[in-house]
Amino acid sequence: MTGRELKRSIIPGTLSFSIKLGQTLRENRGSAGDMLAPLQALFSDSIYGECRLIFTGKIIDKATRIIGGYDIGEAVIEVLDRDESPLTVSIKNEYLLACQGDKVIASVPDLIVIVDYETSTPINAERLRYGQRVAVFAVGCPDFYRSDAALKVVAPRCFGFDIRLCATRANNLARDSVVPL
Repeated sequence: MTGRELKRSIIPGTLSFSIKLGQTLRENRGSAGDMLAPLQALFSDSIYGECRLIFTGKIIDKATRIIGGYDIGEAVIEVLDRDESPLTVSIKNEYLLACQGDKVIASVPDLIVIVDYETSTPINAERLRYGQRVAVFAVGCPDFYRSDAALKVVAPRCFGFDIRLCATRANNLARDSVVPL
């Protein structure tokens, strides 16, 4: 790819931000709770905006299967120290929807990031395993992903999620076909 092609195809400032993010992660190694403040400071001045720690707990279930070339399924995370509903994260190669009971906590186009609780090392969907202690972060998306044109290709329904059915899970939330809203 040429420099001109690269400039046309990336979000401005993303490469510089990625370097700053890497530096922040390297300089502030430690538990997810300790990482929150440095991450919030970094993201607050970025095109992404807010970074929130939305859940911590242990993976108590993960089921995925390959459908049409996609790793599709969900993971269930149980909170460790409180009596609280578990968090269910729907997967389609990436983390796309996080629900607690009947409430959507985070969804595409925002980013859902799962990290090891003790080290803050990111865990991609294929490496997520039963018993891992994790923290789940939600990071806002750049504003242009919320435009009508962008939402036609990045809204939850574009990935097969009917978020109105989060409570009943009637369509399993991670099907390979789009569920119209």
